[in-house]
Amino acid sequence: MKKGIAVLTAVCLFLCAGVFLLLRREQADGIPAETSEDREIYLFSQGWKGRELTAREITVPDTDDAVFAAYAALQETQGLPLSRYAGKRAVMYVYRLEQSPLYAQLLVADGRLIGAMCTDPAAHDLLGISGKS
Repeated sequence: MKKGIAVLTAVCLFLCAGVFLLLRREQADGIPAETSEDREIYLFSQGWKGRELTAREITVPDTDDAVFAAYAALQETQGLPLSRYAGKRAVMYVYRLEQSPLYAQLLVADGRLIGAMCTDPAAHDLLGISGKS
């Protein structure tokens, strides 16, 4: 009986350590966004469901730009590393969000999400991606 409990405890510790290491790797590597499925999972995790409309390659602006600085600050509050990609190439994916007038823009570089926001075309507002109301 004691041997069974010891084995069960060892298995639980092994599984917990594996989950912990996986979560640390996920944080270190960022949020996967290489595939359409990855991006849809991310949107869903933020409370949204959307349909991809367009994808285009862009160059992330330099941090000297005032408009970009505000956008980069928004990304930092969401835990996204946009400012580290200033001057580099990325792909912007635009999604039409269901049951909402909003669109989502997801910026992806090296297969990872580096920026995300919602836009309201009528109001021209930049909104964080999380917190669907």
